[in-house]
Amino acid sequence: MEMYTPDPVQVQEVKTHRIPREFSMGKTFLWMGFGLLVSAIVSLVLPYILELFTPEQQYAAFITIYVVSIIAIIPCSLIAAKKAFSDKTVGITIAYTIYSIAIGMLLSTIFIQFLEIFGESAVSIVAISFFVTAGCFFLMGGLGMLVKNMNRAIPFVSALLLGALVLSLVNFFMGFGLIYWIVDLVLFLAILIYTAIDLNNVKKMAQSNALSNCKSLSIYCGFVLYVDFINIFLRILYYVAILFASRKN
Repeated sequence: MEMYTPDPVQVQEVKTHRIPREFSMGKTFLWMGFGLLVSAIVSLVLPYILELFTPEQQYAAFITIYVVSIIAIIPCSLIAAKKAFSDKTVGITIAYTIYSIAIGMLLSTIFIQFLEIFGESAVSIVAISFFVTAGCFFLMGGLGMLVKNMNRAIPFVSALLLGALVLSLVNFFMGFGLIYWIVDLVLFLAILIYTAIDLNNVKKMAQSNALSNCKSLSIYCGFVLYVDFINIFLRILYYVAILFASRKN
């Protein structure tokens, strides 16, 4: 009796196209760069536009810009957070763009004051502050990429903020200049650590392919990193301005 031997089944390998982690991280940083570019253009161009008006009109425009930008920031940040996991990217893109414009308007009010106080040195102050901020962000990015879980640092940062709050209350009644600087430096350290935590969380989401599966989430992560960069920039801008003022005196 002959035995029937079936032909071997040929299994065709199905290749799945997975979006690499590097591409997801790159998209996030591109969205961060988009916000910084929009803010930079608005903040640098607006002061020169205001020079076309009379002093009285400039003052009214200065107040209007400041109030409008403050009002726009809060709802746009809430909308961006709400739309982070949405299937559509239109809402979060518009909110992020308006937020970036509002921050640029706020920065323009700072630059106008710098131009009045420091003159031509204002450009140097802004440029130095930006490059120092980029360096700090790069270092925190390296820390966030190398450390496996930065969320363990959250209790430490919370303790720092609580201590800064207590010291600021003490300084309110005592008025010690040293305490003011300690509180300020503690807040700056907390901002840097939170930046590393955010970068670490973005890395973990990229590794899990969450950024590839949800386009709105990658935009929101870019928005979060943009906010971190702006917070660092404002602190460093303050320190550099004080340094230039002390040299000027």
